[in-house]
Amino acid sequence: MNQFIKQVCFLLLFFVSFTVKAQKKSWIVCGPSTGNVELRSVQLWIELKEGPAEAIASYWKKGAAKTTAKKISIKKQEGLFPNIFKFQVVALQPGTTYEYQINVTSNLQPAGFGEFTTQELWQYRKPAPDFSFITGSCAYINEPMYDRPGRPYGRDSSIFEAMAKEKASFMLWLGDNWYTREVDYFSEWGLNYRPSHDRSLAVLQPLWKAMPHYAIWDDH
Repeated sequence: MNQFIKQVCFLLLFFVSFTVKAQKKSWIVCGPSTGNVELRSVQLWIELKEGPAEAIASYWKKGAAKTTAKKISIKKQEGLFPNIFKFQVVALQPGTTYEYQINVTSNLQPAGFGEFTTQELWQYRKPAPDFSFITGSCAYINEPMYDRPGRPYGRDSSIFEAMAKEKASFMLWLGDNWYTREVDYFSEWGLNYRPSHDRSLAVLQPLWKAMPHYAIWDDH
């Protein structure tokens, strides 16, 4: 009988643990990602599903105790879609790696985490450091219901998995970063839906987290 009770308790703990993990992931549409990185500042970016009215970013020097973390809180703008939070982190130290975590206040669960490294202060001190970056354009993400009839563009997005594994300093999006469809054109919601849909693709998530991102609209 005792063995049976132990097995039941084990199963309950397993499913509770699984549920908690699922809840932690359920808030994220895209990210978190790093935007512009400077000597003493950085932008953190995350898109969450509808619901959270506030998000909190905590950050601390890598290797330091998490209790030393500083926090930035941002409230959601009412009626805004998509539900994007941009954190401007300042007063950092050059050439330093920080860890961060983003929480939603509706249940205090972490919505995302990662790390970033500020630029090195090399000016007037030594030669400019080497760096590498990756580029790409014309990211056509399929949504079969709204793709054009026949053989559509897109079909294979696995290149993003390879890009995420590159040890690059940043990603530069060169334009046509998403393709609106006929059903998107006639409302502000539709025009916002397309990039939100595309950047939520599971195959893109490792790339968002792997490096900072910069973008231009197009070469036109």
